[in-house]
Amino acid sequence: MGKSGGSPTGRRYVAPCHSRYAGRVVDEEHPAPGVTPAPPRIGVGVLIVRRDQVLVGRRRGAHGEGTWALPGGNLDAGESVADCARRELLEETGLAADGIEHAAFTDDHFGSGGQHYVTLFVQAVGWSGEPKNLEPDKCDGWEWHRWDALPEPLFLPLEHLRAQGFRPNFSPS
Repeated sequence: MGKSGGSPTGRRYVAPCHSRYAGRVVDEEHPAPGVTPAPPRIGVGVLIVRRDQVLVGRRRGAHGEGTWALPGGNLDAGESVADCARRELLEETGLAADGIEHAAFTDDHFGSGGQHYVTLFVQAVGWSGEPKNLEPDKCDGWEWHRWDALPEPLFLPLEHLRAQGFRPNFSPS
């Protein structure tokens, strides 16, 4: 069994509405007939670079509580990745991004609760303001850290991004 006590992978499945198991959430060790995987959600992480450092905050009140993460959040229906990045950055930190460049992606299966995210990482190209903690119920505060010396533990998508060998663009834009 996995760490969460469910399936080894932590993957959840939801029965389709036409099934007698409609809406039932089960793990892959106990699938009901006609059960299909729950679709992954799309997360967006925003890299904010200042000299040789990136902005990270410690998560509160959500999956990954106590881990260090980039600003970001869920992509809304009909929203572009760049618009999501700008919105989340402004809502969480008060920073305004001039431009957004696509950086990388990760495929993240959270053991606890079986959530599956595909996380799209972008880097702000030019930004203005000073970071403020505008969502204290979701973040303990924002700090600047060197990419090679980020505090631990890292939020799973950020941990996966670093494991890929990704490095932000630290050259001035």
